[in-house]
Amino acid sequence: MATLTTNIFKLGDSRLLGAKNIDEALKWLNFNKSAIGFNYIYTLKDDNTIIETVGDIDQEGLMSLLSGVQALQSNNIQDAQLIVNNVLTAHPRYSEAYRLKSYISGQLGNYDESLKDIEIAIDCDSSNTLAWLHKGRLYLDIYKKYDEAKSCFEQCVKIDGYMYEAYHDLGLVYLQQLEDLLKISQEGDNEKQYLYEKSYDFFRKSSILNPRYFANYPRIARLQLLHTDFEQCLSFIEETMNWLRANGFCDIAGKEIKILKQIYAEAQSALIKQRKEM
Repeated sequence: MATLTTNIFKLGDSRLLGAKNIDEALKWLNFNKSAIGFNYIYTLKDDNTIIETVGDIDQEGLMSLLSGVQALQSNNIQDAQLIVNNVLTAHPRYSEAYRLKSYISGQLGNYDESLKDIEIAIDCDSSNTLAWLHKGRLYLDIYKKYDEAKSCFEQCVKIDGYMYEAYHDLGLVYLQQLEDLLKISQEGDNEKQYLYEKSYDFFRKSSILNPRYFANYPRIARLQLLHTDFEQCLSFIEETMNWLRANGFCDIAGKEIKILKQIYAEAQSALIKQRKEM
């Protein structure tokens, strides 16, 4: 038996629950240090059954919310919605339930409702980093409000300096700002350089904290392509692909590898063109 001082849902919902035993769960926690240090204490048996909780949520409410997560993973939105609403009826100040409710609203395309729910989640627990992360992604992906998104991601890393997802998303804010600038003007070299450096630094920080957060690698390659560092871009992709193969990550990083190959082809063509013009 082991006691984990953390909030299960702040581990990324299913990753801890998918552990085969306590030792595997603890190993995962040790690897992903951003998971350590949140609000509730759960005591787990070797079969992953939750037998005790310390906090303001009883075992029945927690297990109900877990079933809501499982319904979402099975793409059963209506069941998940019903479960979350029932949990909130019993526990109206449960931050994680509001976070899940916000996610469901977003899946249904109700983005204003999703934003409202995530703001309630943060009001219930201002240290809920995944709520801040979700709010930032709504501002970035849906509303295109870069300053608001940046503020949310900065709040994440202020609370948890090991939160590699938030560093990645900060990099993404600057990358999107750079792409927007390049669409409207080829001038403003100082601003472009600033956006490039900020974005690159955040993606690198994220990849150092968790090398297996594969989303960083196509972002870095994309940045190098935009910065016309074609040879560096090609070299980076080759090194990354070799590392992925050597560590047996090709299957789980399939989507990222596909993007890297596309960027590699673009960088090759751009480099050939550049050399012809010299």
